[in-house]
Amino acid sequence: MIAKRQRERGVSLMEALVALAVMSFGLLGVVGMQATLRSNSDVTKQRAEAVRIAQAAVEDQRAFEQLTSSGTIASFADLATAAAVPASGTNATFARSTVVMPAILADDAPRLKTVTMRVAWEDRSGQTNAVSLVSSIAGIAPELAGSLSLPGDRAVTQRPHGRHAGIPDSAIGQSDGTSTFLPPGGGGITWVFNNISGMITSVCQPSLPCVPTDLQLLSGYINFATTDMPSLVEGELPTDAPPSTSIGAEVVMSLPSASTVSCYSQPASTYVAYYCALPTTTPPRLWSGRSRITGLPISSALADAVSSKFKVCRYTPTATDTPAGGNVRHPLDYVNVNGPLANQNFLVISAGDGTLAFGCPGEGPSTFIDSHTYRHQPLS
Repeated sequence: MIAKRQRERGVSLMEALVALAVMSFGLLGVVGMQATLRSNSDVTKQRAEAVRIAQAAVEDQRAFEQLTSSGTIASFADLATAAAVPASGTNATFARSTVVMPAILADDAPRLKTVTMRVAWEDRSGQTNAVSLVSSIAGIAPELAGSLSLPGDRAVTQRPHGRHAGIPDSAIGQSDGTSTFLPPGGGGITWVFNNISGMITSVCQPSLPCVPTDLQLLSGYINFATTDMPSLVEGELPTDAPPSTSIGAEVVMSLPSASTVSCYSQPASTYVAYYCALPTTTPPRLWSGRSRITGLPISSALADAVSSKFKVCRYTPTATDTPAGGNVRHPLDYVNVNGPLANQNFLVISAGDGTLAFGCPGEGPSTFIDSHTYRHQPLS
């Protein structure tokens, strides 16, 4: 009997070589893909670093400290085109260059400079790459940067909590659109303000019902520079103490009727705050009159040099009784005031040293604060 031959099983050498070749071609593709991914990752990191360098450089350009060139302080005028310079970064060697278009100086155009910041580098393959950022930089005085924090629908003189600027800072906001304020020395009297108009709409006394009113607030501070002839600095930052504890203010009114209204006052170490609630006409709610300081011996003439007497200067931008801007700029006589007025400030000075008559200080030209004063009591 002849035995049957068994079928041979396994993989021949040729089949193994063919499989290895196929797998090798696949692995070559994977290696190529890995190399491409690594290259792309490198370029992405370098591009992100270049953008960071360009952004930082643009922000450095924005951080100028003044408008005109001084040679030592970064200024808007110094923003100019610059050749490529090395810039520190990771993953590559970077070079940063700047192109600045001159500012438009036409009267009807904003003062802007267009800055193009270019950052270039070479990747691992030796290919040059670059990113460019273009930005406009406005020639605005740096000290005005604080205005950027104001909402777009607000004026500079408006305050937080959405209420009128004439309402005192210490007034307490209520949930019904009003704010309450206790005038100092008022014996517990409470004024209720309308947050929108600033009008005192009612006056409340302890244990009594509130009485509806139509009163306008006039308020400010009485400052003192009484030790010697006031300098420009003392006019701007007076630090003397009030010479009397009875200093206050009153308003001699001509509208709605001839009367004198006494104001509430609050003395402090270097000033006296005053608050006047003034009656108004029937709609449109107006008043007119003149405020004046009380509680001090006031000189009878500007030429008076008696050291035991005083003169009152009012803070106002110009040497005139009717400054441009009307009531808000603190005139001698208020006319048809139709809203609350705050910061109607005064400076009390000594009349003189016995020989020399003192006068009201003007504006210090080296500061941004308008501290100009003009005679108020006496007038001549």
